[in-house]
Amino acid sequence: MVDSYIPLEVLSKDKITGLWPKDALITLSNDKVYFHFDKTLPKNNILLLIQEGAKSLSAKNFGNYILTDNDYFAWNDEAIYAFDMGFYGIKNQNTYKASCTATLAKTLDVIHWVRDTINAPANKLTPLTYQDYLAKLANIVGNDLLQITDLTTTKELDFVGINTVSAGGGTPGKIYEIDYNPTKNEQEEVYIAAVGKGITFDSGGLSLKPSEYMKSMHSDMGGSATVAGAIALAAIKGYPKRIKGYLCCSENMISGSCMKIGDIITYPNGVSVEIANTDAEGRLVLADGLILASKAKYQVDAATLTGAAKVALGRDYNAILSFNQSLVAKFLAGSDEVNEFSWPLPLADIHKGMCRSEVADITNSASGESLPGATCAAVFLSSFVEDPQSWLHIDLSASFQKVANKYYNQGAKGHGVRSLEQYFEKLL
Repeated sequence: MVDSYIPLEVLSKDKITGLWPKDALITLSNDKVYFHFDKTLPKNNILLLIQEGAKSLSAKNFGNYILTDNDYFAWNDEAIYAFDMGFYGIKNQNTYKASCTATLAKTLDVIHWVRDTINAPANKLTPLTYQDYLAKLANIVGNDLLQITDLTTTKELDFVGINTVSAGGGTPGKIYEIDYNPTKNEQEEVYIAAVGKGITFDSGGLSLKPSEYMKSMHSDMGGSATVAGAIALAAIKGYPKRIKGYLCCSENMISGSCMKIGDIITYPNGVSVEIANTDAEGRLVLADGLILASKAKYQVDAATLTGAAKVALGRDYNAILSFNQSLVAKFLAGSDEVNEFSWPLPLADIHKGMCRSEVADITNSASGESLPGATCAAVFLSSFVEDPQSWLHIDLSASFQKVANKYYNQGAKGHGVRSLEQYFEKLL
């Protein structure tokens, strides 16, 4: 029956019976499904096994499940979260039930929003319709805790990066501000400003991507969804300080009015940029957001920014860069606490000249032998930060699973959202 739920329990390996292999992770018996592992394993190992099993069940499309406690294993919030990570899939119509805390239930709603939003095709999620998606997120959080504002309706604001990247398409770019202000005092200091890349489709512009590379480019707004999700989680958990998010949204398209290689643009902070590659557009829109974020005590940005980060780390780890290594350490510690994967990449004073241009202050795409692409992108962004010691950059190499693996179905993963929220907490 469609409405029936199959009990799912955890048993030890020595409880595997019948003709199942002795190393089986999943068995079926007596109208129940069982995961089999040693519950004395390290916590991270157990959570990965649960996620692997859930992903396998999702892919097999057996039915609906109810996560059931027994004398051997009880489903706590972290175990349920791991199950959800693997069970979620774009085409998975099955569901599961579990007994969890109200905080986890809200957290899962937020993570599902992040994954659903990143998975939305480019004809559904555009810079204009993004506001509708954000309204749904605000509704999840509730109590009017998140105030969403379209800053591009304020004519005196000059968003050079957004305007440049959006010029090639028919849809205007947008910067959406998310304001979480628990005191409701408009004079309250912005403690953290988080900036997210929101390229809702990236053709590469005149530096055109091959068709195969474009297939997942609706997900190039993963940084903006990650930032929005992290602020939502902070609001749900009652974060005591004011946080603002700046989601820098645009499409990178081709037309007679699109940006051209060799163009020079100048930002309100006086930094001039030579366009050397139109497919390095994300950093152009992030620069607008970082200028807005400059007055906060701390700044952080998140972006699916470079292929170089994926070459270095694959799609399992997010790359973390900052001139301030204590900030990197805080992020890594928070990431570890929520069982997500992050890894530092180098960013130091010796890298600061990498983006130098012969015709402008900097170029948006440096060239040369063995240049580290993720580091170069971070150096570019640092030109728009007033105090680099208060700024952290996240290159979201683990945001999207282009091809399914043993832990995730194909599509958005939500990986990095909880890490970013934990980083907020580490800054208190």
